[in-house]
Amino acid sequence: MSSNAFPHIVEASTLAITWSDCGGKHATVTDVQPATIDMGSTETVTGTGTVDEDVSAAQVTATISAFGVKLTSCSGDGTKDIECDLPLGAGKIVVKALSYPIKAGTVTIAAEVTSAASLPSSLAKIDAHMTGVDQNGEDLICLDLHTAAEETVAAMPDCSTTACGTLCSCVESKCSSYYSSCAGDSQCNGILTCLLGCSCGDTTCSAACASSAGTLDTISTEVKTCGLGCVIHP
Repeated sequence: MSSNAFPHIVEASTLAITWSDCGGKHATVTDVQPATIDMGSTETVTGTGTVDEDVSAAQVTATISAFGVKLTSCSGDGTKDIECDLPLGAGKIVVKALSYPIKAGTVTIAAEVTSAASLPSSLAKIDAHMTGVDQNGEDLICLDLHTAAEETVAAMPDCSTTACGTLCSCVESKCSSYYSSCAGDSQCNGILTCLLGCSCGDTTCSAACASSAGTLDTISTEVKTCGLGCVIHP
């Protein structure tokens, strides 16, 4: 049997990138490439656009949010890299340093996006709002960038490979509503993996799976109750 009862919700997948120009006074974004990047890697995302003035200095700000909740923000004058770290080890976005003066015309700006190989569902969709102010204090650029990972549906292991097929089938039937939440919770996943390693009717083993985890979080408590119910009444 696998060492984990569930896979992570989002793992070894790709991030889709979409964008929109949100109306800078002096610059217009015309393209952002690539359209997808691999998770678990560092890749360069390049924005292309036009600027209608020479830019000798700027102040750039990026605000990162997920599902409408602000996660972090970062800013700088563009003379060196501007780094935004995402929470929970999910990755980071680094806006690369600019070379001043920037002449009027076509301009490219690069950002390095580093993502973890797996993401909790709360960070499966990230929004980055980037703005810039020029040397005269006027709005220079405005860009909204969105990344989205396709979630993988959590699935039970093949019950024929577990220690007690009857117990596994019961958990699969009665505890399915907890799959996705348990998949992203290491404590819950550990309890369920331990439980499915117990022989049929071995209440001592099943009780130990929960007690060894210490103080349980909400989803682990729910799965403990559901799982132990299957031990007693499979």
